[in-house]
Amino acid sequence: MLIYCLGYEQLAGKKVDFIQLHNLNIDDRNQEQNIDTRPVMEANLVYLAEEVKTASEDIKNNNLHKTSSKEKCEKCYMKLLRVSSEDVRKHNIILDDEKRKT
Repeated sequence: MLIYCLGYEQLAGKKVDFIQLHNLNIDDRNQEQNIDTRPVMEANLVYLAEEVKTASEDIKNNNLHKTSSKEKCEKCYMKLLRVSSEDVRKHNIILDDEKRKT
């Protein structure tokens, strides 16, 4: 939820002091019990902003750390990110963006 707070502050220019989470999975008539209000700590937003900046720089600089676990990698839904453009052409791999074009 903090990433939404950070985005809101940057777009709207207003500080976020609390967030409300509405649990829609509870089948209960008393809606007030389904609301969780939490304060937003400025220190958490500062930390998150630094983490986002670091991740962005790592992606731009292609500084991506590989996992040491082959089993973990095989189960990952993002494993196609490591496919090279040469492999895409060689094996006729269709990526999601290409499906949308047709």
